[in-house]
Order: sequence, then C-alpha cells, then structure tokens
Amino acid sequence: MGLGRFAFLMVELDARLGWAVGRRPHFELSAPGGPYTTLMAYLPDALAAELAEVAAALPGTEGHYLYPPEQLHATVRSFGDATNLPDIGPAVAGLPPIVLTGAGLGLTRETVQLRLLPGNETLGELRRRLARTQGVPSRQPRQRLLAPVAFANVLRLNGKVEPELRKAVAGQRGLMIGRHIELSELTLVRTDRVASPASTQVLARYEL
Repeated sequence: MGLGRFAFLMVELDARLGWAVGRRPHFELSAPGGPYTTLMAYLPDALAAELAEVAAALPGTEGHYLYPPEQLHATVRSFGDATNLPDIGPAVAGLPPIVLTGAGLGLTRETVQLRLLPGNETLGELRRRLARTQGVPSRQPRQRLLAPVAFANVLRLNGKVEPELRKAVAGQRGLMIGRHIELSELTLVRTDRVASPASTQVLARYEL
C-alpha cells in the first residue's frame, strides 16, 4: 500500500472510530466557519458536474450539505486563518500543471470526498516550496498525514452519518479510479468551509 492510500485509510478509520463513540459532525450553511485562507484548484466544469451528480445520488444525504459543482475544488494547501501571507508566487513559478488521478470516494470526520493521488511531481514540489517559504504557517499534523495526496470534498457532513450513506460511499471506491485530472490554474482565496461564492474573496490566481 502506498503512502497516499495509507493516509486515506487512516483518515477514514479515525472517522469511523469517532462515530462509533458518539461523535457527530456539525455544519450549518448559516454559520459556515472561517474565513480561511486556502490555495485551491477548481475542478474542470465537466468533471465537477459529473462528481456533483454522483454525490446527489447517494442515499442518506438528508441534512448534510451537498457542494454545488461550481464550488468543487482540490485543496492544494490550507493556511488556516492566516491573513498576512507572503507572496507565494515564487513558489508556484515554473511548475507544470498539477496532474492528479482519481482514487474513489472516501469518508473523513466531516466530509465525503473524492480521493486524489498525484500523477506527477508538481503537487509535492509545490507543497515543499511552500513549506520552505518564510512566513508561511507551519503545517498541522493532519496536513502532514495528507501531504502525499489531495482531495475534493463533495458532501459536508452534519449530524449522524447513516449506515446507508457509509455503505454507498464504500460502493464508490472505484469512482474515477485512474482518471487523470489536469489542473493548470490555482486560486488563492479567503473563504468559508465550503467555498461558497458569497463568502469567497479571490486574493490571487496563478497559471501553471
């Protein structure tokens, strides 16, 4: 098992253990958290529409938040509530587009997500450059665990995660397996937990 798949396994195990002892995720669109500073790559329109359709067809999603297609993105690096970042343009400069490959749906404590594995070296190299950039916040332990991978959240969990939803997600382990996704534009934003348009301020865009 590669490091990326091991990371996803540990994150899902953590979620399931938490639910077993009664922990419940909580999310309300009226209080979506943030603002947070995030470097993200919006998914191509056709892929986002397809993924949103799959998520909408999952059973047991009542009460949870389904991401609209236009909000679906791969998180490159979260900077938390940092408001005074240095210029990260030099860290991005000269890199080719990020290539990711689909690795099925999975669960975390708070989300259903499309798992994404790196298809070239760009994601890892960019994260290493950012880690070396003076003034960029240190990564949190969870970010270190997920350093080899990326993901696109499709459902934000709120309350009990019903067995039918867990089973349906497990049945989508093969979703988009091996499909290559090329991301050639990064967007630095201040936004809430679900990147809702009304709460999203674009700080910079970077071409790869």
